[in-house]
Amino acid sequence: MTITKFTSNSREVLQALPQDLIETKFMSFNKEKGVKALGVFWNPVEDHFGFPNDTMASQSSKKYTKWYILIEISKLFDPLGWLALINVHAKILMQNIWKEIIDWHKQVPEHIKKKWD
Repeated sequence: MTITKFTSNSREVLQALPQDLIETKFMSFNKEKGVKALGVFWNPVEDHFGFPNDTMASQSSKKYTKWYILIEISKLFDPLGWLALINVHAKILMQNIWKEIIDWHKQVPEHIKKKWD
């Protein structure tokens, strides 16, 4: 297997690699977008890591149902465990929803909505 799509914030590293194996040219990155790998965004210009923030992006138009909350929880992909605290709280909230015996497409109670927000 040939590894491709290398990227780095070091000019020396990128110059040592063949051009066909490189994902982006040195410092020609989109500063807002960054480079995505395994669900994590890396901004090589500022050397910061981040996660997509589209979870609950348009929450005002969504109905808070068991189904909706489960889908939003499943969108949290965190292979390195950086969002473990958020993941654990979200899964505990889902357990509480199960204890309330709520139908998949019915609104969750107000106290669950508040915790989710």
